[in-house]
Amino acid sequence: MTVQEQVDRAHRVAYRLAYPVVQRLRGLLKLDQFVAVAVWLDDTILGVRHSYKPGLTLLYGGARWREDHRRAAARELREEVGITIDPDTLRLVIATPNMHLYELRLTAKPELQIDRREVVEACFVHPGALSEARYRHKVGEYLARGGRVTHEPAT
Repeated sequence: MTVQEQVDRAHRVAYRLAYPVVQRLRGLLKLDQFVAVAVWLDDTILGVRHSYKPGLTLLYGGARWREDHRRAAARELREEVGITIDPDTLRLVIATPNMHLYELRLTAKPELQIDRREVVEACFVHPGALSEARYRHKVGEYLARGGRVTHEPAT
């Protein structure tokens, strides 16, 4: 194992240990604003596997204090999979008090760049392969409809 692989492995362990603590603190401090991004390529969607959580999920992350949600979503795209976009190309599809889901429709497969620390896998899959598809909430319904929204979200 190379030194780089050992460093990456240590980061993954740190993420795994810190994740439950951070989630608890976010809940206690009411810092539960987060964004998710559904990146579509034809009828497939980008799924990511985080080192600290099992299964493929949508790309998501926390919005920083007073950070615009759309800009936070674009930042997460860049940080987690190396896709740099203009935030205005993101379309808001679901807005709840603590979560904003944006979508991005691509016409060509991008070159994905992951850090192998926080994100250990990124690939385009059928929407049903994502963890969120198993739940009966707005995001699960959105994925079950293949990304088609039945109404415009309130902003």
